This record gives sequence, C-alpha cells and structure tokens, in this order.
Amino acid sequence: MSASTTLAGSMATPDSIPPHININSNVDNDIDKHNPDSDDSDSDTESITDNALWIEGDFILISSDNTRFRIQSFHLYAASRVFQDAKSLAVGELKLHLTDPTTENADTIHHFLRLITSGNGLGYKYPDAWIGLEKAVNLVAFLKKWESKAALNSVAYQAHQILSDHGISRMDFFILGAVLDDPYFCSKVLKSTPQSYQSSLGGPKSWETKALVDGRGDADTADPTALPYDTWLLIPPDYYWALVRAWGESTGNKSNLAIRFLKLIQAVKSQKLHAAP
Repeated sequence: MSASTTLAGSMATPDSIPPHININSNVDNDIDKHNPDSDDSDSDTESITDNALWIEGDFILISSDNTRFRIQSFHLYAASRVFQDAKSLAVGELKLHLTDPTTENADTIHHFLRLITSGNGLGYKYPDAWIGLEKAVNLVAFLKKWESKAALNSVAYQAHQILSDHGISRMDFFILGAVLDDPYFCSKVLKSTPQSYQSSLGGPKSWETKALVDGRGDADTADPTALPYDTWLLIPPDYYWALVRAWGESTGNKSNLAIRFLKLIQAVKSQKLHAAP
C-alpha cells in the first residue's frame, strides 16, 4: 500500500485511501451504506458490537469481525499519515470499516490502540502478560500496512526489553524480529540462552501426541529442523534461509550461530539491493 504525502487537512484523492476501507461521514448510518460492493448493509449494522474499553472518541474503527472502537482522532493522526488522509475525505465523524480477517480483527485493533495510546503493545508492563507470537505478528503486519513507523519502532523497543523473559520461547522473538525486519535483533536472540521446546512450553504438551507437526520436545527452539509447522509458516523466507544455513554451518559450535546468521542475512539484503532496478 502506498501512502499519500498529502498533509492532514488538505484535500486527498481517493487513491490516498486503501481500497479495502469503507468511509462514512455519519456513525449512525449503515456501515456499508455507501459501499457499492455491499449486498446487505442492514444485517452488517445489526451485528456490530461495541468494545467495552474503547467507547469515547471522534474516530470510529470497525474491525473485520464487526467490533466498534472509538478513539480520539489525534492518536490515529499521530500514528499514520494514511489516517490523516482519511480525515480529508469525510465530512463530520469518521468511521473506517476494516476488512482483513487476520490483521484487522478486534484483537489486533485493541493491541494497536493500546500501543498508540499507552506505548504498551506487546504486554510487557506488569501485570500484563506477553500477548503471544501470533497476535504480535498480526500487530506488526497491521502497523506495516498502515505505515505506522513510530509504532513499529515502539514494538521493536519493547521486544528488546522483554527478550530476557525466559518464560517466552526465543524462537518467538526471532520470528518477531524477522517480521520487523531487524537482523540485529534476530542475531541478539540467537545469542540468548538455549531453550528446548519442552522447557519453554512449560513441560510436555501437545508435542507428545502431535510430534509430526509440533516442535521436538528435546530440541533447541532455534533449531530450524525441529520447528513446529505453524511456527515455520510465520518466518519470512530470507530469514528462514539464513537461519537454516547458519545452523548447518555452526554444527558443534553454536556460539558462532548468531554471527554467521547476521552475515548471511546481510548478504541476502545486499544482493537484493544491487539486483533492484
């Protein structure tokens, strides 16, 4: 998605707004009343529920699973230029209906709003727990889609802060670093204390009965040959290739794993940079 460079308050063209968003000027109207692709706006309106926490504000976000969030618009304008552009296309109160079922669901929107209002997106502040890898990956995908650069930097900072929590699999943080496209953070993760799936998951669990697709219980979580299938799916290809290659070349000397990985991923990036037209 390309972001418009139009300043907030000036007139943006329709191309400035991502095509998957519906924009209405009146919060009492049906969500899809002005959407030409809509077949049944009445049923959509009836299915909307209000989020219990986010109930005040002049900007409405409706998640892909029909949960309504209200927030003060200045938070969104500070987070993303795309939200600023949305302002210039509406008259009155803004309402954006998001549609991606994975990256724009209620969970992701909730964590996004927590991040831009309190700085806490990954849940590292007491007594909040780690939100989990899948939700963290979805949050990063949302921030990239909406070009929220400051929020992405905040997530990266939080990831560094909670890396020392030994109750969280270091592979989770490697993947988070990979989706953030932060090779140095991934290298830092690989230098951390080795863990097995059995220890990091709190004891034998599903891997005993689903060993073919789950991580090997006695394997290091950084071992790419022992990853659970669902975990493997989350790793960007470049990072997975560099990890596999580094792991294979570091057999018997895992202290070199982080250094070798960093050299390999940097080589990939350099090659892509020079191959670009």
